[in-house]
Amino acid sequence: MEDRTIMFRWQGVAIGLAILLTAAVAEAQPAIGAMVSSDARYAGDRGFRVKASAVGGGKVQVDLQSLGPGLKAKGAPLKLYRGDRVLTTLALRQDAVLVPLINGGRQPFVRFAVLARGSGGEIIGSPKMLDATASRQGTDSVPTAVIACSDPQGFTVLWQEQVIQAGRADARTYLARIAPDGRWLEPAKVVQVPWAIGAIAHSGTGYHLAIFYDGARPDQTRLCFVTLSAGGKPQQHPWWGTEQGLIDEVQLMPIPGGVQAYYRGGPKGRSLRSVQVTAIGRWGHEPRPSQDHGAIATSADFALRLGSGRQVVVVR
Repeated sequence: MEDRTIMFRWQGVAIGLAILLTAAVAEAQPAIGAMVSSDARYAGDRGFRVKASAVGGGKVQVDLQSLGPGLKAKGAPLKLYRGDRVLTTLALRQDAVLVPLINGGRQPFVRFAVLARGSGGEIIGSPKMLDATASRQGTDSVPTAVIACSDPQGFTVLWQEQVIQAGRADARTYLARIAPDGRWLEPAKVVQVPWAIGAIAHSGTGYHLAIFYDGARPDQTRLCFVTLSAGGKPQQHPWWGTEQGLIDEVQLMPIPGGVQAYYRGGPKGRSLRSVQVTAIGRWGHEPRPSQDHGAIATSADFALRLGSGRQVVVVR
């Protein structure tokens, strides 16, 4: 089973989510070579895919693959990590790639691989690894989700941890900023984002954040939105952005006046859907139906890029 089906499809009770993660790390044993997770992003016409594959014994290998048009692989993949199972994603700039690696097992860690890009978009040199594990507060939580985006100076990362204590279900969210050369721009700090994080995009002055809000069942999840200040402070109460459905992976693309969100959704979570967010909405107010872009397989990647007319193009 892929990480995305464990981590994102139902953001229910926090303790339940943490239990799912623990079970996935400790018990799930996919066949050697099987894909555990995969995520693709583009910056211009060049993209990258970060893929975690099972290597046996509950371990994974994480590779970074360069992509040309249509998600087609270019050259050999670059090995980034081999070890205990991790959650990962990626963010791109024209000059660098960021790949977070977070582990919620018995010895949790939070690490970031930063890779420089050459003038042709290729990876140059070796990855620089940053470790934010020491920034974590206490030992009462485990990392369960991570999202990232590019920003004008480098990259912004949010990762979330679920606090596991008897009678308590809570989330602790961290924000960090990293330069393209692998330096800290802002070391990790706790921000007041208690909701289940889905995707983030820089808005020019702050951020648009997509979050998951669950109903009574997994197929009653909504994608909601909130804006954050440059420091990560929510600027209003989140608002409903989509109709209910079985909502999964979401990606955001900045557009004039807001963002366009593409996500896996629908009654069974097998449709690629999108919604434009250009104004602050209202909590409890039913939004317009999302646009349906047809079926997408659970194992199929998708990515977003800007076309020549600045329109959002789906790469799949």
